[in-house]
Amino acid sequence: MTSAESMAWDSAYGNGSEPDTFLKATIKKAGQDQVIGFICFGPIPYWPGNYEMYAIAVDPDFQRLGIGSALIAEMNRMIDYENGQCIFLETKTDRAFENARLFCEANNFIPEHRYIKQFIPEGGGIVYRYDMGPDADELN
Repeated sequence: MTSAESMAWDSAYGNGSEPDTFLKATIKKAGQDQVIGFICFGPIPYWPGNYEMYAIAVDPDFQRLGIGSALIAEMNRMIDYENGQCIFLETKTDRAFENARLFCEANNFIPEHRYIKQFIPEGGGIVYRYDMGPDADELN
């Protein structure tokens, strides 16, 4: 599995051929860009049209302003442009991850209730799915 940190380094110093994408949300502060959020995602190897969202984070001072949802919308736009079919993510089910689950569900990710070869959740985990395409609204 790719870590958000390695994706960030690849994004900053790669040659542009990296399969994963690292998007960041920034603001200008004292004339400098300050990162206030990011999202990491990429295609799932050997599973054409399917993507995984590895990580998303927004600085606590900027949460509940729509930044995370905007990052997801941009990820969806980019994946749709590549004719992506589905986005998966995995998170934990314990109470500490309740806000993460609510955020995913508010952004139209639905819990996956069947095991998928590429996504068998670890103990205490749940897999979410977002379906792309013209019929996605009926599924999500």
